[in-house]
Amino acid sequence: MGYCTASDVQARCGALFTLTTTSKPSTTQVDSWIEETSARVNAALAAAGYETVPATGANDLLMLKGVVADKVALHALYVALGADAVPSSIVETLAGFRDFIRELRTGDGSLVDQQPQSDADPVFRIVRQPTRDNFFTERYQQDDWDE
Repeated sequence: MGYCTASDVQARCGALFTLTTTSKPSTTQVDSWIEETSARVNAALAAAGYETVPATGANDLLMLKGVVADKVALHALYVALGADAVPSSIVETLAGFRDFIRELRTGDGSLVDQQPQSDADPVFRIVRQPTRDNFFTERYQQDDWDE
């Protein structure tokens, strides 16, 4: 399942390029790039600890639709027009995609409708003990120590 459609990509290309079944690239190629780019996003989400991959929340889907459509539109324009003919303002969308993936991996960015699972993982608690070692660490589930 891709996060956008070929018509979302076409909307970003505007008058610079018309996507058809016989254009270069074709709608078939663009559909394939959408799947590939969506898979890359899913890999970043999984690596960041998101439990639901692919994302399903309404806000997440809107955000990811834009991210994937921007990246695929840039790729389509490179193929259709050549790298030298793509306006520099459009090239910035590639940096946006790279930043999005990096922010997911570093924790500087996140989805809206779900948080990475690591936020809900069990935690460690330090408990004072009347021994020579003074402290020890024991792993508890969050529910076990909500007393």
